[in-house]
Amino acid sequence: MVKTAVSEIIKPQVERLAAISAKATQISSASYFLMFYMLRMVLPEDMRDELDETAALARKLGIEYLKLRDKDIDVFIRSGIDRIKN
Repeated sequence: MVKTAVSEIIKPQVERLAAISAKATQISSASYFLMFYMLRMVLPEDMRDELDETAALARKLGIEYLKLRDKDIDVFIRSGIDRIKN
């Protein structure tokens, strides 16, 4: 009985947070693709391959970040930056 009452009260808030998260994901994706498009437009053609490689690595790092469990995030970010630089 208490569990049902609490679930009914919490459900709208959980749905609201899920909707906010989905909107943030959409906005983030749009921003990423706009930035990538603009960079490709302004970069000289001979630098675009490097941009493509960096974007692919950034995507891989993003996926690795989502899989993190107990790792130190600061160490992960520093190593990711080092991987992009090299």
